[in-house]
Amino acid sequence: MGIPHKFDRGRAMADRKWVRLFLKRHPDISRRKAQHMNVAGAAKLNRFIVNDYFQKLRDVMTESGVINNPQCIFNMDEKGCQLNLHKQQVVLAKKGSKRVHMIAEEHAENVTIVACGNALGQAILPMILMKGIRKKIEWSLHLPPGSVIEMTAKGSMTTETFVKWIDHFSKFKPTGKVLLIFDGASSHLDQTIVDASEKRYYFILPT
Repeated sequence: MGIPHKFDRGRAMADRKWVRLFLKRHPDISRRKAQHMNVAGAAKLNRFIVNDYFQKLRDVMTESGVINNPQCIFNMDEKGCQLNLHKQQVVLAKKGSKRVHMIAEEHAENVTIVACGNALGQAILPMILMKGIRKKIEWSLHLPPGSVIEMTAKGSMTTETFVKWIDHFSKFKPTGKVLLIFDGASSHLDQTIVDASEKRYYFILPT
């Protein structure tokens, strides 16, 4: 357009004065601290990637014959929870004390809850992943009957455990083909999972 810019030619960046005047001209824009986002998270906010995914989702639902059967469309996800919550405790201390500390574990033990439901809002019983090797009977006492507890090295999902979850899911799914949607975590992307799903007439679609 032939309009000379006032940016720093060496750094090819706007200086502080330009930013200050820009904000003055646009009062609807403010300074904010940016939150970190990984590449995978940014991709999920890309309009073209999202549109492409939903087109693939429609194609899969049509191919599998579940597009008009919401009871056959399932979504599963995992939620990591800490057993020990480090809440601030009320203690007695001398008036004027600037710092009052309480000794606590640096890292709380982690468990993972695997939940799944269909497009009608019907949920299947959960699988709980605990850290360790040996399972204690008392852990199941207050869970809904039919819930499952599995042990893993870190209390998180693994490929082997995901295959076990597929077996668990098979007990509750309706007869015939179903669509199972889940995220693209590394523990979900393995040929053994594809094979286990095909044997049970699942169509799987990572997000």
